[in-house]
Amino acid sequence: MHKLVSEARKYATEVHRRIDQRRKYTNQPYEVHLKTVAQIVTTVSDDPEMIAAAWLHDTVEDTPATIEEIEAVFGTNVALLVRELTDVSRPGDGNRSVRKAIDRTHIANASARAQTIKLADLIDNCQDICREDPKFAIVFCSEMEALLAVLNKGDERLHRRAEKVLLQCRSRLDNESDFVPQPDELSPFERHSISEHQRALRTFARTFTAADIAEPLRSFDAVNPVQEGAELKEEKDSGYNMDKNGVFFEKYDKKGNVIFRIPSEKKPVDKHV
Repeated sequence: MHKLVSEARKYATEVHRRIDQRRKYTNQPYEVHLKTVAQIVTTVSDDPEMIAAAWLHDTVEDTPATIEEIEAVFGTNVALLVRELTDVSRPGDGNRSVRKAIDRTHIANASARAQTIKLADLIDNCQDICREDPKFAIVFCSEMEALLAVLNKGDERLHRRAEKVLLQCRSRLDNESDFVPQPDELSPFERHSISEHQRALRTFARTFTAADIAEPLRSFDAVNPVQEGAELKEEKDSGYNMDKNGVFFEKYDKKGNVIFRIPSEKKPVDKHV
């Protein structure tokens, strides 16, 4: 390994570890990402300054390190690459869309070497996000597509590879139509709706037995009016009261509120109220 690359690897690993920076989804040490980006760059270039900058590409953006410090340790050319790879937008510039547009213009004006490193960065990030966060991946894929449109000075092989990774991610998202949001991803209204649905299911399970559910409807099953009338009287005497329209049997709580209602054709076995 070239001395410059070795020193960049050591420096980047230390400054990111100093703030305990980790990959969002896997909780791996951040140098895992830096190593992957550097390895992708080596598939198209043996330029030690590019590979060193690949290791250092997030140091100024994410850690207390400065461009001046990078230049003092690694030289002007590496510092220039890191500057080109560092986002320039600030939270006060606007929403995410506005900030991404600012950073996209910045990298669009970057050198071919910096754009090649950016392509490597996009490849690794896209694979990670698509695998771990399908919901955010939809947003990231749109942003990546916009970036690829301006990274036309970067290495053609990596550009094609990035396009392929993007296509694969979108295909995977399309195939994951059965994705079910987790509770922390639901709105309060959605959580309330699910809670109400689950409560209704619990009430049904407490009230009806398997025999009740399997019991045929009387309209298909009654033998004669006398027998049917006797069964209806039995139902009323068991604690279910016919409503005033004769449509439902109702059960009440101690305050007289209706707590369960069923069609008069059928009464559940009363186990719990």
